[in-house]
Amino acid sequence: MPRGSWFCLVREPCRASSARVSKRRTSSIVPVALLVLSWTPQLRAEPSSWFYVGAGAAELDLQEKDQTPLLQLETGLGTPAKHGIVFGGLFQLGGYLRHGADLGAALRTTHKSFVLGDFGAALDLGFYQRWWGGQSTGASARLVLGAPLGITASIGGTLGSNEHRTLGATLGIDFARLTVHRTTLLDWWSNPFPPETGTDTAYLSR
Repeated sequence: MPRGSWFCLVREPCRASSARVSKRRTSSIVPVALLVLSWTPQLRAEPSSWFYVGAGAAELDLQEKDQTPLLQLETGLGTPAKHGIVFGGLFQLGGYLRHGADLGAALRTTHKSFVLGDFGAALDLGFYQRWWGGQSTGASARLVLGAPLGITASIGGTLGSNEHRTLGATLGIDFARLTVHRTTLLDWWSNPFPPETGTDTAYLSR
């Protein structure tokens, strides 16, 4: 048999095998690509966020009634406000004038209307660390009440080591609820970048 014929017999099956492998790879890539495309809307979902600045008063010692001004800062992210319940995490700073500051973190449980700048409430449960006044580590809890225009009230306290117990309340503005997430009072103050809420939001940009 001529040399050229022999190479044809050897190479043709290889080409056929390569074609079958290529088809198999293509058939396996297509479902993966469709799966990625189907997840794209979920990946684009806008997370909830909070940025709160408030001022008020706190009692550092509930027995001696040691009152001091309190400055409270909070920021965090949560799940998209497409469903009724929203979960998120917060970093917290509580500054007690003439004393020091507590740093902490908390898990937030709230609902859609609170995130979107309407009336609502949230519950924050977490922990704190204090490096002043004898130092202390413990748990924290806060009830947060929200109203339109970012108006937010926070009431809660801490309970930790070295017999530290704190109770405080602040009133301030959550700038994320006031601006990027706001879906209230749009006739008076429009929101050019309305959040994704899982419903038809075309009217929000008018």
